[in-house]
Amino acid sequence: MERLLLDIRHSPAAYLSSRGISTQDLVEELIQLLMSPSDKNESAKLAALGAFQEAAPKLLNDAIRLESTVTSLKTIFYQSRTSASSLVLSQILCTMTSILIEMEAVVEGDYLLSELVQILSEVVEKVETEGYHHLVRATACDCLREIELAFPGILSSKLGHFYALSQAENSHIFQHYLLLLSTVLDYTVKKCVLAVELGHTPDPALSELLSQGESLRESSLPADFRENADLLLSKPSSVLEREGSESPELRRAVSFILTHYQLLTPPCLALTLHNVLSTIEFTSLSPMIFKGVMLHYQPCQELLCFHLVLCLKWRFGDDICSQVDADSIHFWFTQMAAHPSLPHHQRELMLSYFLEWPH
Repeated sequence: MERLLLDIRHSPAAYLSSRGISTQDLVEELIQLLMSPSDKNESAKLAALGAFQEAAPKLLNDAIRLESTVTSLKTIFYQSRTSASSLVLSQILCTMTSILIEMEAVVEGDYLLSELVQILSEVVEKVETEGYHHLVRATACDCLREIELAFPGILSSKLGHFYALSQAENSHIFQHYLLLLSTVLDYTVKKCVLAVELGHTPDPALSELLSQGESLRESSLPADFRENADLLLSKPSSVLEREGSESPELRRAVSFILTHYQLLTPPCLALTLHNVLSTIEFTSLSPMIFKGVMLHYQPCQELLCFHLVLCLKWRFGDDICSQVDADSIHFWFTQMAAHPSLPHHQRELMLSYFLEWPH
């Protein structure tokens, strides 16, 4: 079975032709496989989910078939959540998210996306109770983030609850919650800026969204989320009004994100800082909030973290980096460029940085 599924993933059309079956027949076979007892054929189930995820444009190019498949996957997730492995459950969430984002043009209406957001929200809110495995909750956070990136502002009404969940989560998957929070916060601020540019008053206000927000169990999506998506992906030109950008709630949220930077892996740190950088660009918050991050990672030999220091220096210049700080960065250039334990390519990169650094 695994070999056949690899053939499906390689070329669905060739596989259908070799077996003399229709696309509908193949989809039904894959769904039947996923509905089989959870303690058997786990690798085959993962391959089937991978086939759906990778070959969605060919297998699910019909609106009715797509709707039926996503509904079946949702049913499988709920029915097997107590018996299936966390890996299979996580892959089901990834597959549904990938299908609905990639096949957005085929989907009729928004109810499938609303139901998916509701499922993912139900999973991520199981912080202090005996709920889903850590892997499943981390995956749900990542899926919600992908939805927010695909449809900017779609989760802005739930910002306050993501903020609360990030504060409540104390396990190793905390960084997934924090990255989701920083992403939603970034687009929520831009959404408020966009409303001001269009001559509207943000409703609800940013401070109100951060303090409470819509319940995670509320499945309705903003009516204008598709129209706002293109506008939010382009760079708003104005800055959020002082009343919104100086709100205590926003300052506390940004401070909370940056206070926990040491708990993040380098890739997650880079993505989170990118979101916060994008956020404060449209507010009047001082770039000095990044000072602690810059000082902490100046002597770091992790290439990605040290690169973040340079990005902060180049982005804000003297507003965040004093002459003493600049001299310290210059010193670490020379140290790492000659460090015998660092990889050759990293030392070469440090040397190129050193040559380009203003003396």
